[in-house]
Amino acid sequence: MEQVQPFVRSQERGLIRITYDSRLKNDHGFFEDEVSLSWKSSPYGEFKLHVIADLFEYFPPISKDKLEEVPQLLIAQKVIDLREISANSIVRRQVTISNAGKMPLEIRKIQGNCDCLTIESPKNTLAPGESIQLNLIFDPMGRKGIDQRNIYLFTNDPLNPVQLILLKSRIE
Repeated sequence: MEQVQPFVRSQERGLIRITYDSRLKNDHGFFEDEVSLSWKSSPYGEFKLHVIADLFEYFPPISKDKLEEVPQLLIAQKVIDLREISANSIVRRQVTISNAGKMPLEIRKIQGNCDCLTIESPKNTLAPGESIQLNLIFDPMGRKGIDQRNIYLFTNDPLNPVQLILLKSRIE
C-alpha cells in the first residue's frame, strides 16, 4: 500500500494505491483479506481495510484451428432447483460434468459460497470424453425462505475457465 499524495490536509480526501499480487495466494476464487494501516501523525491508531478479490487464471487467446484441441468443461445441469425443502433435512444431488475436449481437463478448484455446501469430486483430471458425477451436499439448517447457493468450478478450459452451478431452493 502506498499513499498517493505526500500529505492530506484537514477536510480533504486522499488516495491510497493498493497493489495485490495474486501469485502469492497460489489459489483461485473469492478471497477477503484484512489489512492494517496507520499514519505516524494520526492519533486514531490502526485502521482495518478489507481487500476483496476474485482470483482467476489467465489463458492467452487461442487460434480458431486449436479450439477443438483444448480441454472443454461441460456441465449437464447448471441450475438445480430443489423447490421446497425442510431446514431440518440434508439434501444430496449429483451433477454430471464432462470433458468434451481433446486434452485432459484439470479441475483446479471447486468452491461453494457457503459452509453449508459440500462438493465431492471423485477425481481432479478428466480424460478426453470422460464424465464424472459431482456429489453436492446442502445442509439448510438455520436458513429460511428463498435461497440460492453458487458453486464455482475452476478448470484449465481456456475458453470457460470458471463455470457456475446454481443450487436454488425455498427453505421451510
